Amino acid sequence: MTTGHKKRALGWDPGKWNTAYAVYGPKGLEDTGVTDGTMDDVLNLDAFAERAERIIDWYDPDLCAVERYTLRGRGKGFIGNMEQVNLMIGTIAQACRTRNIPFRLVAAHVHKTWAKRSGGAKKGKDGKLDMTTCSEFQHLETDHEADAANLAKYILTKEG
Repeated sequence: MTTGHKKRALGWDPGKWNTAYAVYGPKGLEDTGVTDGTMDDVLNLDAFAERAERIIDWYDPDLCAVERYTLRGRGKGFIGNMEQVNLMIGTIAQACRTRNIPFRLVAAHVHKTWAKRSGGAKKGKDGKLDMTTCSEFQHLETDHEADAANLAKYILTKEG
């Protein structure tokens, strides 16, 4: 499969416990992975930064996109994750900036709405991404990786 893109995008779906990433390029989805987040200790931010920098250096993307972390409505949870995840997003942004890699912060609803219309993974009845709705992503182990893959494909489609 050839996508028509000449660039490679690295998409990130950050989480306090783990952060998924995916690389999308001229031949489609190239790779995905999951690395530890900061867990329950902001002091782990330096270790996260080192892992994020290694990932960026290994894949050498032309652009990076990170899913923006937003506070959900009452009863949706995740409030305790905001500070740490936003610090992690800043860490990824800084790593991109020092390498002159364009960095984009993308709201979840933006790339998920795009995916629904443009061939990315779509949400299932349980509200999680269903990898089987996108043949490219069917082999992925988690919806976290599918989210990162959707994001990388989205940003490459928009800017690549």
